Formats: sequence, C-alpha cells, structure tokens
Amino acid sequence: MLNRFLFWLSGLLPCRLIQRNPGEPYLERYLLGHVFGVTFYLHRFVSCDGDEEVHNHPWARAAAVVLKGGYSEEVVEDLMPFAGPSGCLTNTRRVRWFNYIPGNHFHRIARVDPFTWTLFMHGERQMRDGRHKGWGFLRGAPTYLNPGTVYTPHPQGNLLWHLEAPRGRDSARASLNFPPVSK
Repeated sequence: MLNRFLFWLSGLLPCRLIQRNPGEPYLERYLLGHVFGVTFYLHRFVSCDGDEEVHNHPWARAAAVVLKGGYSEEVVEDLMPFAGPSGCLTNTRRVRWFNYIPGNHFHRIARVDPFTWTLFMHGERQMRDGRHKGWGFLRGAPTYLNPGTVYTPHPQGNLLWHLEAPRGRDSARASLNFPPVSK
C-alpha cells in the first residue's frame, strides 16, 4: 500500500533518473522542495551502487529516513592498499530507519531491499578553496603495480535540473512492481 502511494506521489514530482553506467539504472530522485536551506527528495532505489562506487557527497550534512524497505551501507574506515575491491578497509552496516551522511563520509550502497524508498535531505553545498565541493569517488582496486586507491572528482551536474525535468509519470522510470536488483 505504501509502495503504491509513494509511486503515485512520485509521479507528480520532477524526476531525475540516475544511472551507474549507461543503461544501468540505480536511483530515481524526485524533488519535494526546499525549506529553510534544506532540500528534500524522495528517493526510490532501483539497484545498489556498483562494486567500486565508494563515494562522498558534496554537502556538509545530509540524512536519509527510510520510508519503506532498507539497505546495507558499506562505510570506509581506512584507506589501505590491498584492503578490498575498492582499495579501502570498510565496515558494512544495515540501515532500516535513519542514516546521517556527513560530507567527508565515503560509502556505497551495497545491498538494497526490494521497493526501498527514502526521504533524503541535505543542506548547502560545501565550499573548498572558494569553490563548491563536488561528488568524489574512490576507484581503482590496488594491485602490485598500482598500490593505492585513486580519488576521482565527479563533475558537478546541473543544479537546476528540476526546472526542465519530466514529472515521474512522464519519465522512463521503473514500473510499480519492478523489484530492485541487489548484489
């Protein structure tokens, strides 16, 4: 019942479909609005992050409230050569209700329950050296020839995407009963 309501509600909102790679849907983002410098989104997870998609966020603070479902989050504890596929020592934790996500927090969504929806909120973008901080990814599993993890900044997208975005019902989003793919 909640899944149906959230799907109906998201059909009325500006929609941004986020893909890991072309043709690999990851997340449906629906803008709810802005209140007192905080931006609110409805997120529908269609799959989990890729195996090496350890990333941070451009905001000083963000949080997610799980409305339906849940997910497992892999959190970076330390950067170490030969620690794992992403080149990091990680800890996996289950998120069922609430997740606080500071800007210096590197993580990835490792597993997603079917029909997971969250209320995601964030404040202003962080500033570094007079510029807005962007997304960042830790990529490149360490090998004998490449002993370290590489930080790759991600180009900043269009901050006003919602002004030209289709409503959810007019987008190419997944169907109501499409179960997310978890690894």
